[in-house]
Amino acid sequence: NLTPDALTFDLWSEVLLPGFGSAEIMFVPDIVLPGNENINRDRTQVVPDFAPGGTYTYIAYVGEHPWVVDDYDAFTFEKEGTADGHLGTLNDWLNYGEGFESVGCGDPTTQIPTEYGISAYPNPFNPDLAINIQLSAVSHVNLAVYDISGRKVATLVDGFRDAGYHEVTFEGSGLASGVYLVKLEAGDYSSIQKAMLIK
Repeated sequence: NLTPDALTFDLWSEVLLPGFGSAEIMFVPDIVLPGNENINRDRTQVVPDFAPGGTYTYIAYVGEHPWVVDDYDAFTFEKEGTADGHLGTLNDWLNYGEGFESVGCGDPTTQIPTEYGISAYPNPFNPDLAINIQLSAVSHVNLAVYDISGRKVATLVDGFRDAGYHEVTFEGSGLASGVYLVKLEAGDYSSIQKAMLIK
């Protein structure tokens, strides 16, 4: 941050696979970087053996996820192997290392939770529902909301998140009153919470 004022931004990264398109790997919301300071974090990216061989591009963005890009940087690397590899699942693309809590995107004194969990409040809600998830390890997270008939009405998270506590807001102003199911899948963990929208 070359300005004298603090900046708030999201950080996210994606990898472009030869012949397979791209996959988002990491997302860190609401980093607060003080004026005239910089940060440096060492992270490790797992590239599965079965992924296709060829030239990969790794891109990191800062801005407002996912559409507003204020700046970005990228590098390429070569992976050995044949071009007929496969993507696997996002759980195979683990990204881990130094966290970002000390620069204001979380409380640096917060302990990493020892188990996975989900809670939602207020319940009943109208129209916003705050969903808190806790992760005991870096995980690929899928967080979605379904109506009572099982139809998906929103995907809130689909990507890797660091261990710790995360909050997501579900906005239900365009939906009818009724019971909704909030489903969290993270690693091998799965849980469903009921929430009532009352208008």
